[in-house]
Amino acid sequence: MASSSRCALFFFFLEVAVAIALLLPSGHARVCPPCGSTEVPYPLSTADGCGDPDYKISRIARARETVADPTTRLSLLEAWSSVQVFLFGVDKIKLWSLTWRIVCGLGGALVVAAAGLFAYRRQQRIRQARERLAKEREEILNANNSSGRTAKNFSGRELRRATANFSRDNLLGAGGYGEVYRGVLADGTVVAVKCAKLGNTKSTDQVLNEVRVLSQVNHRSLVRLLGCCVDLEQPLMVYEFIPNGTLADHLHGALSRPPLPWRQRLAIAHQTAEGIAYLHSSAVPPIYHRDIKSSNILLDERLRGKVSDFGLSRLAEQGLSHVSTCAQGTLGYLDPEYYRNYQLTDKSDVYSFGVVLLELLTSQRAIDFGRGADDVNLAGHVQRAADEERLMDVVDQALQGGATRLERDTMKALGLLALGCLEERRQNRPSMKEVAEEIEYIMNIEAGNAGLKDLES
Repeated sequence: MASSSRCALFFFFLEVAVAIALLLPSGHARVCPPCGSTEVPYPLSTADGCGDPDYKISRIARARETVADPTTRLSLLEAWSSVQVFLFGVDKIKLWSLTWRIVCGLGGALVVAAAGLFAYRRQQRIRQARERLAKEREEILNANNSSGRTAKNFSGRELRRATANFSRDNLLGAGGYGEVYRGVLADGTVVAVKCAKLGNTKSTDQVLNEVRVLSQVNHRSLVRLLGCCVDLEQPLMVYEFIPNGTLADHLHGALSRPPLPWRQRLAIAHQTAEGIAYLHSSAVPPIYHRDIKSSNILLDERLRGKVSDFGLSRLAEQGLSHVSTCAQGTLGYLDPEYYRNYQLTDKSDVYSFGVVLLELLTSQRAIDFGRGADDVNLAGHVQRAADEERLMDVVDQALQGGATRLERDTMKALGLLALGCLEERRQNRPSMKEVAEEIEYIMNIEAGNAGLKDLES
């Protein structure tokens, strides 16, 4: 039985090889009626001794239709057995030519089969790896999510279509985390799609962390998360599209002319402070942003401020006054006490926000080597001016020109509040809730309650 199976397998491969070598048309190599205990594939025919233990295969033709007389068929094999080689009775040149064509055909068939099997197994491994990766990322996103809310899961195909396959024409910006693209979903919703850097594990972790944090919060002054995608090699997050760039763009970037009016700056400061205060006081557990800066404050169509980029954010630990972690953030905004002690608290965000307030007052960058060696750091630059009782000298002259005395008083008040946020010891800094209340008080002085309602509506 085993011998019969081996014979059948041999003739199967021989049939394939002959079909390739002789260029037979599709369907031409058919199976003849059973002969003995095996089936001999056409165009092979057996000799009179068919049925003997050693099968006699004597003739081969290129096509049944072209051979009128069976005796004219080319004699291919005189005898074959499990221990014998093929014996041919034809011209040696023709014999070797035909032999090599058969061997090459058989080899080619095996190579094609092996390549197909390899490609299939490789695609299977890639698909399984992607499924495992997506599952692991979903578990990461659901970990420590006390709110029970989860982000909508977009497919990679859906986001490729929305961004025109991540066309450079749709690129909104890029940074250490990766890139942000403008996209349009199938229902017409305009979104921003944030991509982690390909192959950068740290960037990937930051995007996953941002999705996890934003899934737990909901405030008008925080950028709104719409969903995420975890089935591609780099994870993506999808959030509301904010059309007017960042606060940094409007203070000292491409959108800084004309300058933002003072009342608008106060409103942005108040909106941002309320968003951060929500993270510290209303979120459960509290959230420390860890990277508050003007380039992470987005402005919507009405120039209302929204805090974004939660990639470095950390959740507060219950019963602990701080989170022990390596200092991360942006130079010029980084809390010096956090940098020294590796103790992250809500007051670390307060310090960073104090620098943002100084940017709103001065329209200058947090770090600027053009200011001179002693004034590179904006916080130190303004603190030195305040110590010398010339705080108003560093306030943007474009704001002071035409300003009323009351407006200049509110500028000074905001400057003093900013310096309070920058106190060396964190115990001496106000909370973000207190900062938001103080800014609201300054706005009431400057514009009255009616003006405040108009700005916040």
